[in-house]
Amino acid sequence: MKILVVDDEEALRYFLKSKLTRAGHEVWEAENGQVALAIWQRESIRIVITDWMMPVMDGSDLIREIRASTARDYTYIILLTVWNDEESVAQQKKVNANDFLTKPFRTDDVLERVKKAEHLLSRERPSPS
Repeated sequence: MKILVVDDEEALRYFLKSKLTRAGHEVWEAENGQVALAIWQRESIRIVITDWMMPVMDGSDLIREIRASTARDYTYIILLTVWNDEESVAQQKKVNANDFLTKPFRTDDVLERVKKAEHLLSRERPSPS
């Protein structure tokens, strides 16, 4: 499955790309939401893992743009954030991400969430006759 990793930290993008590639995924990278949106519009990416705070276009704006698009298959979005206080969690829920991970996170947590996303997305498509 194609996955788009969006974070302004190059080391984190590299880390996630290597783990997800080893797990059999095709991974695209973007350093901000604006670059990510251009990639997402061009490619048939079904899972986006995005940071909350980034320059140019942040994760919440990226999610809003993706959710506003109706011409594509559904995209499962996992939001990464360092903020886990009550107010921040409430704001994160408003942007309509499917799942959240607080930094720092365990690799297994990312892989579990991607597996969950794949399962849900596979149920969306009609099964072959």
